[in-house]
Formats: sequence, structure tokens, C-alpha cells
Amino acid sequence: MTIASFVQTTAGFVAVGADGVVYAIDGNGPAKEIGRGDTTRRLAAGGAIVGWVDLRAAVPEFVLYDVGARRELIRTAAGNDRAGNSGPAATGSDPLHVVAIDGGTAYLAASDGLRRLDVATGRNELIKAGTKTSFLQAASGGQLVWEHPAKVTGNDLAVGKDVSAGSPRTFEGWHAYLSPSGRYLLTDKADEVRMFDVSSGGQVRLTFAGYALIVPTQWSTEKTFYAVGYRSAATAPVDLLSCSVDSLSCAVAVPKIAPSSSSPLRFQIPVGTPIG
Repeated sequence: MTIASFVQTTAGFVAVGADGVVYAIDGNGPAKEIGRGDTTRRLAAGGAIVGWVDLRAAVPEFVLYDVGARRELIRTAAGNDRAGNSGPAATGSDPLHVVAIDGGTAYLAASDGLRRLDVATGRNELIKAGTKTSFLQAASGGQLVWEHPAKVTGNDLAVGKDVSAGSPRTFEGWHAYLSPSGRYLLTDKADEVRMFDVSSGGQVRLTFAGYALIVPTQWSTEKTFYAVGYRSAATAPVDLLSCSVDSLSCAVAVPKIAPSSSSPLRFQIPVGTPIG
């Protein structure tokens, strides 16, 4: 199996191949097939639960699966149309997908807008109609990060508990990575990574000496996260870094995970979407 993308759950890893087959990998034997139809090769994880979209059905279906229990929890087509792509921009690089799983809540980028699904009860509600499927960027610790029209401030992302809030706190960035409790926010805009304290709104000055660019992958604790480090020289090896909020710096966790940034990519990182 060639891994197109993967995520980490508390019960092991989940990966999807180029053919849309979804596998669970826990280190106890070979990978086990747990689903099909994820041809967009996008996954979202929270705790032991993983989510994807099955595009085999006439109407695309969101699937939530418990990796620890090895069973499907919920399958629903609510909010989707038969084409699966009639939303404002739900095609190509902006497909239908499970955006995030935060505790017992899953957020779904559906054809009719952003939906919230209660995993325990199955209640599925539309919380923001007509949004692009890229509207919600992240959800963690009850905090949400969503696209915000940049005005005078130039801030592109909003953070809060309600995506319809009139005056949310905003931050500059195109992509978002929230810490487990939602206190710290990493943003990426035009290859510039910044870190903010959501509670105060202030920027936390992170340094990564020796690297021209870092690409965050996942938070490991509330104050530490992993990132891929790229050096200035295109021929330099690519390293996996461990970064700390306390030290405000990054250290090499695994050196040379790829020969160089100019070489054909031979690795994936646990962000739930293919890198290329």
C-alpha cells in the first residue's frame, strides 16, 4: 500500500491509499481495511475516532469510525447533494470533508454549508449555511478557527466558540493549527509561520534557527508540537522538529526524513491530507 495521507488516533494510525481505501494500523499485524470510497484522500481524527467522506454512494456520505472498537459509528449524507459538489466551492482542491473531531463533536464541510454532528446522539445540524468547504480551519478544546474577511487589519482567521459571532478575535494567517485545549494557535501565511496566545491575542515569538521554513504537523501536548523543517539550501536534508512553547524554539527530533526539499517527496505527515 502506498499511503496518500494519514492521521494519528489514540488507538493507532489511520491511512488512506490513492484508491480511496482506508486502513487502520496499530502495530499488531498488517494494516486492516476499515473503509472505502475516500477518493479525496482526506481524513480527520479526534481521540480514537476518525472521519472521512465515502464518495461511492449516489449522495456522498460522511463516515465516523471508532478505531479502538473497530466499528463504524455514524454514516450520514445529510447536507449533501447527489453531485456532492454543488456548494459554493466544494470541488477539486476544496472537497467535501470531515473538518475536525473535537471531543464528541464532528464538524462537517457539506454541500449546504458547515454542519455540527454530535457523535453520541447522531444529531446533525447546519450551523453556517452556504459556506465554502474550506470555511472552518480547525476545532480543538471547544475553540473554532474559521475564515474571516480581511479588512483594514489584514487578519484572515477568526477564533471563538461561535462561527456567527459578530466581533470575534482575529489573527493573520491562511491555515490554522490549534493546541489541544485551544489556547495556542499556529498560523501559516505565504510560508510564514506565527504562533499566538488565543486568550490574550498576543503573538508568541517562536524561533527556529537554521531553518528557512517550518511546516507544523501536529500538537503532541498543550505546549509542544512537531513540524517539518526546511533549510535555506534546496539541497539540504529535511528534518522533523519538536518545538516548545516554553523554550520558544525547535530541536531536531528525527533528522533527514527526506533527502532534500528539491527531491521528489517520499514521505507523508499526519495532517490528514496529501502533501506534494
